[in-house]
Amino acid sequence: GGPKDITPPKMLSSEPENLSTNFKGNRLVLNFDEYINLKTPEKYLLISPPLGKEPDIRVKGRSIIIKIKDTLRVNTTYNFYLGEAIVDITESNPVPNFNFAFSTGPEIDSLSLSGNVTDAFTRKPMEDALVMLYSDFSDSVPMKQIPTYVSRTSKNGDFNLRNLASGKYRAV
Repeated sequence: GGPKDITPPKMLSSEPENLSTNFKGNRLVLNFDEYINLKTPEKYLLISPPLGKEPDIRVKGRSIIIKIKDTLRVNTTYNFYLGEAIVDITESNPVPNFNFAFSTGPEIDSLSLSGNVTDAFTRKPMEDALVMLYSDFSDSVPMKQIPTYVSRTSKNGDFNLRNLASGKYRAV
C-alpha cells in the first residue's frame, strides 16, 4: 500500500569516490539508497575512453560492482556512463543520465563538448547515434582504431562528451 514510488535510486557512496584521482585498482563499487537492478546495460553502458575488454558488471543488493578486465591508461580520466540503466526494483524508476568518472592520474580532465545530431535528409533528431572523437586525423581512423572518446545521442539528438583532455580531436 501507500503512494506509488516515483523517486529514482540515489548513489550514497562509491569506491573509489566519484571524480577521484590516482586510481590504481580494477574494481568499482557504487552503493545506492535502495535495492536496484540494471535494465539493458548493453544498450546504455558507454565507457570513455573505451576499454579493450568489456568489464564484468554485477548487481548485489543495493550495489553495482564493476570489475575492470583491461589495463587502464596512465594519467587518463575515465567516464562510465550508464544512462538510465540503473532502476529501482519496485517501480523501475531510472536514475537519469548516470555518469561516474575517475582518473588514473593526479587530476580529472575537465573539458567537454556537447551538441545535437540530426539526420541530413529528414532534419529530424537522431536518437542513439554514436558520437566519437579521435585524436588521429587520418581518413581511415574510424575503421582502424577505437575512438578516444565516445557518447550516445538522446531522444532529442543531444550528446555530451565530458571530462575530455586538452587537445585536438576529429568528431565522427
